[in-house]
Amino acid sequence: MILRKCTIPVKTNREACSPETDGTMPGCIHLPVAPACNIQCRFCARTFDGAGEGMSTALSPQEAVEQISSRLARREPIAKALIFGPGESLANAASYVVLRRLSWLHPELILGIETNGLLLRDRIEQIVADGVRAVSITINALSEETAKKIYSGILYKGRRYPIEAAAEFLLKNQWQGLMLAVDAGLQVSVRTIVVPGVNEEEVPLIAGKAGKLGAVSKAI
Repeated sequence: MILRKCTIPVKTNREACSPETDGTMPGCIHLPVAPACNIQCRFCARTFDGAGEGMSTALSPQEAVEQISSRLARREPIAKALIFGPGESLANAASYVVLRRLSWLHPELILGIETNGLLLRDRIEQIVADGVRAVSITINALSEETAKKIYSGILYKGRRYPIEAAAEFLLKNQWQGLMLAVDAGLQVSVRTIVVPGVNEEEVPLIAGKAGKLGAVSKAI
Protein backbone atom coordinates (compact mmCIF):
# COMPACT_ATOMS: atom_id res chain seq x y z
CA MET A 1 0.00 0.00 0.00
CA ILE A 2 1.40 3.41 -1.00
CA LEU A 3 0.69 6.44 1.16
CA ARG A 4 1.49 10.06 0.53
CA LYS A 5 3.96 11.70 2.87
CA CYS A 6 2.05 14.38 4.75
CA THR A 7 3.18 17.20 6.98
CA ILE A 8 0.06 17.26 9.16
CA PRO A 9 -1.70 14.21 10.62
CA VAL A 10 -4.36 12.98 8.23
CA LYS A 11 -5.58 9.44 7.76
CA THR A 12 -5.23 8.02 4.27
CA ASN A 13 -6.90 4.75 3.34
CA ARG A 14 -6.36 3.12 -0.05
CA GLU A 15 -8.43 0.06 0.77
CA ALA A 16 -11.89 1.09 -0.46
CA CYS A 17 -12.30 -0.80 -3.72
CA SER A 18 -15.93 0.00 -4.37
CA PRO A 19 -18.82 2.04 -2.98
CA GLU A 20 -20.49 -1.11 -1.73
CA THR A 21 -17.69 -2.90 0.06
CA ASP A 22 -15.82 -0.49 2.34
CA GLY A 23 -12.59 -2.24 1.37
CA THR A 24 -13.70 -5.76 2.24
CA MET A 25 -14.40 -6.90 -1.32
CA PRO A 26 -12.47 -10.11 -2.02
CA GLY A 27 -10.41 -10.25 -5.17
CA CYS A 28 -9.74 -6.53 -5.53
CA ILE A 29 -6.23 -5.53 -6.58
CA HIS A 30 -4.71 -2.02 -6.59
CA LEU A 31 -2.52 -0.87 -9.47
CA PRO A 32 -0.25 2.13 -8.70
CA VAL A 33 0.65 3.16 -12.24
CA ALA A 34 0.13 6.95 -12.11
CA PRO A 35 3.06 8.83 -10.49
CA ALA A 36 2.29 12.42 -11.61
CA CYS A 37 -0.25 14.61 -9.83
CA ASN A 38 -2.13 17.71 -10.96
CA ILE A 39 -3.16 19.13 -7.60
CA GLN A 40 -0.80 20.38 -4.92
CA CYS A 41 -2.14 19.66 -1.44
CA ARG A 42 -0.77 21.69 1.45
CA PHE A 43 -0.49 18.49 3.52
CA CYS A 44 1.27 16.46 0.82
CA ALA A 45 5.01 16.40 0.04
CA ARG A 46 4.41 15.70 -3.66
CA THR A 47 4.92 18.42 -6.27
CA PHE A 48 2.75 18.93 -9.35
CA ASP A 49 4.90 16.65 -11.52
CA GLY A 50 4.81 13.83 -9.00
CA ALA A 51 8.26 14.30 -7.51
CA GLY A 52 8.39 13.09 -3.97
CA GLU A 53 8.69 10.05 -1.79
CA GLY A 54 7.39 6.77 -3.15
CA MET A 55 7.36 7.62 -6.84
CA SER A 56 9.84 4.86 -7.72
CA THR A 57 7.31 2.29 -6.53
CA ALA A 58 4.87 3.00 -9.37
CA LEU A 59 4.35 0.07 -11.74
CA SER A 60 4.89 0.37 -15.47
CA PRO A 61 1.84 -0.43 -17.64
CA GLN A 62 3.46 -3.70 -18.69
CA GLU A 63 4.16 -4.68 -15.08
CA ALA A 64 0.59 -3.89 -14.05
CA VAL A 65 -1.00 -5.87 -16.87
CA GLU A 66 1.37 -8.81 -16.37
CA GLN A 67 0.63 -8.82 -12.66
CA ILE A 68 -3.10 -9.12 -13.29
CA SER A 69 -2.74 -11.65 -16.11
CA SER A 70 -0.39 -13.92 -14.18
CA ARG A 71 -2.63 -13.95 -11.12
CA LEU A 72 -5.71 -14.69 -13.22
CA ALA A 73 -3.78 -17.45 -14.97
CA ARG A 74 -3.20 -18.99 -11.53
CA ARG A 75 -6.97 -18.83 -11.06
CA GLU A 76 -6.80 -16.35 -8.21
CA PRO A 77 -10.27 -14.95 -7.46
CA ILE A 78 -9.64 -11.42 -8.75
CA ALA A 79 -12.85 -9.61 -9.64
CA LYS A 80 -11.75 -5.98 -9.73
CA ALA A 81 -8.68 -3.87 -10.55
CA LEU A 82 -8.41 -0.32 -9.25
CA ILE A 83 -5.98 2.30 -10.56
CA PHE A 84 -5.32 4.59 -7.61
CA GLY A 85 -2.11 6.51 -8.09
CA PRO A 86 0.26 7.08 -6.39
CA GLY A 87 -0.50 10.40 -8.14
CA GLU A 88 -3.63 11.33 -10.09
CA SER A 89 -4.96 8.51 -12.24
CA LEU A 90 -6.47 10.73 -14.94
CA ALA A 91 -3.31 12.85 -15.32
CA ASN A 92 -1.12 9.93 -16.40
CA ALA A 93 -1.09 8.31 -19.84
CA ALA A 94 -0.12 5.00 -18.23
CA SER A 95 -3.55 4.75 -16.62
CA TYR A 96 -5.32 4.72 -19.97
CA VAL A 97 -2.86 2.21 -21.42
CA VAL A 98 -3.51 -0.19 -18.55
CA LEU A 99 -7.28 0.26 -18.74
CA ARG A 100 -7.40 -0.44 -22.47
CA ARG A 101 -5.16 -3.51 -22.22
CA LEU A 102 -7.03 -5.00 -19.29
CA SER A 103 -10.39 -4.30 -20.90
CA TRP A 104 -9.23 -6.12 -24.04
CA LEU A 105 -7.49 -9.03 -22.33
CA HIS A 106 -9.87 -9.53 -19.42
CA PRO A 107 -13.32 -8.15 -20.27
CA GLU A 108 -14.83 -9.93 -17.26
CA LEU A 109 -12.73 -7.82 -14.87
CA ILE A 110 -14.36 -4.84 -13.17
CA LEU A 111 -12.13 -1.81 -13.78
CA GLY A 112 -12.11 1.19 -11.45
CA ILE A 113 -10.13 4.37 -10.89
CA GLU A 114 -9.51 6.70 -8.00
CA THR A 115 -9.33 10.37 -8.95
CA ASN A 116 -9.26 13.85 -7.43
CA GLY A 117 -11.90 14.83 -9.98
CA LEU A 118 -10.14 17.74 -11.65
CA LEU A 119 -10.08 16.00 -15.04
CA LEU A 120 -13.08 13.73 -14.64
CA ARG A 121 -15.43 16.01 -16.57
CA ASP A 122 -12.99 16.09 -19.48
CA ARG A 123 -12.17 12.37 -19.50
CA ILE A 124 -15.47 10.69 -18.64
CA GLU A 125 -16.19 9.53 -22.20
CA GLN A 126 -12.66 8.19 -22.58
CA ILE A 127 -12.66 6.16 -19.38
CA VAL A 128 -16.09 4.71 -20.12
CA ALA A 129 -14.82 3.67 -23.57
CA ASP A 130 -11.76 2.16 -21.87
CA GLY A 131 -13.97 -0.09 -19.75
CA VAL A 132 -14.14 1.73 -16.41
CA ARG A 133 -17.19 0.74 -14.38
CA ALA A 134 -16.40 2.30 -10.99
CA VAL A 135 -14.99 5.66 -9.92
CA SER A 136 -13.87 6.86 -6.49
CA ILE A 137 -13.56 10.67 -6.27
CA THR A 138 -11.66 12.39 -3.48
CA ILE A 139 -13.50 15.58 -2.51
CA ASN A 140 -12.09 17.29 0.56
CA ALA A 141 -13.88 20.64 0.47
CA LEU A 142 -17.31 22.01 -0.26
CA SER A 143 -16.54 25.73 -0.06
CA GLU A 144 -13.86 27.74 -1.82
CA GLU A 145 -12.59 28.99 1.55
CA THR A 146 -11.91 25.45 2.76
CA ALA A 147 -10.39 24.42 -0.58
CA LYS A 148 -7.90 27.27 -0.27
CA LYS A 149 -6.81 25.93 3.11
CA ILE A 150 -6.30 22.39 1.82
CA TYR A 151 -4.77 23.02 -1.63
CA SER A 152 -2.14 25.46 -2.86
CA GLY A 153 -2.65 25.11 -6.61
CA ILE A 154 -3.64 23.02 -9.60
CA LEU A 155 -2.11 22.03 -12.94
CA TYR A 156 -4.64 22.09 -15.79
CA LYS A 157 -3.92 21.73 -19.50
CA GLY A 158 -0.26 22.54 -19.03
CA ARG A 159 -0.75 25.66 -16.90
CA ARG A 160 -0.34 26.10 -13.18
CA TYR A 161 -2.89 28.11 -11.24
CA PRO A 162 -2.71 29.23 -7.61
CA ILE A 163 -5.64 27.98 -5.61
CA GLU A 164 -6.84 31.55 -5.02
CA ALA A 165 -7.69 31.67 -8.73
CA ALA A 166 -8.67 28.03 -9.16
CA ALA A 167 -10.73 26.97 -6.12
CA GLU A 168 -14.10 27.57 -7.77
CA PHE A 169 -12.96 25.81 -10.95
CA LEU A 170 -11.67 22.77 -9.04
CA LEU A 171 -14.86 22.30 -7.03
CA LYS A 172 -17.03 22.80 -10.10
CA ASN A 173 -15.09 20.17 -12.03
CA GLN A 174 -15.29 17.69 -9.18
CA TRP A 175 -19.06 17.88 -8.83
CA GLN A 176 -19.75 18.04 -12.56
CA GLY A 177 -17.49 15.02 -13.05
CA LEU A 178 -19.37 13.15 -10.33
CA MET A 179 -22.73 13.87 -11.98
CA LEU A 180 -21.45 12.80 -15.40
CA ALA A 181 -20.08 9.57 -13.92
CA VAL A 182 -23.42 8.81 -12.27
CA ASP A 183 -25.26 9.60 -15.51
CA ALA A 184 -22.91 7.25 -17.36
CA GLY A 185 -24.05 4.42 -15.10
CA LEU A 186 -20.77 4.01 -13.20
CA GLN A 187 -20.53 2.98 -9.57
CA VAL A 188 -19.50 6.26 -7.93
CA SER A 189 -18.11 6.80 -4.45
CA VAL A 190 -16.73 9.90 -2.76
CA ARG A 191 -13.78 9.83 -0.36
CA THR A 192 -13.13 12.71 2.00
CA ILE A 193 -9.86 12.97 3.90
CA VAL A 194 -10.59 14.60 7.24
CA VAL A 195 -8.06 17.35 7.92
CA PRO A 196 -8.39 18.23 11.62
CA GLY A 197 -9.39 21.81 12.21
CA VAL A 198 -9.83 22.53 8.50
CA ASN A 199 -12.68 20.64 6.83
CA GLU A 200 -14.39 18.71 9.63
CA GLU A 201 -17.59 20.78 9.47
CA GLU A 202 -17.93 20.21 5.73
CA VAL A 203 -17.52 16.43 5.80
CA PRO A 204 -21.22 15.67 6.46
CA LEU A 205 -22.23 18.31 3.91
CA ILE A 206 -20.05 16.67 1.26
CA ALA A 207 -21.58 13.29 2.12
CA GLY A 208 -25.09 14.69 1.92
CA LYS A 209 -24.53 16.33 -1.46
CA ALA A 210 -22.84 13.24 -2.86
CA GLY A 211 -25.71 11.06 -1.70
CA LYS A 212 -28.33 13.28 -3.32
CA LEU A 213 -26.42 13.07 -6.60
CA GLY A 214 -26.32 9.28 -6.52
CA ALA A 215 -22.91 8.53 -5.02
CA VAL A 216 -21.83 6.73 -1.87
CA SER A 217 -19.53 8.69 0.44
CA LYS A 218 -16.93 7.87 3.08
CA ALA A 219 -14.80 10.04 5.36
CA ILE A 220 -11.34 8.77 6.34
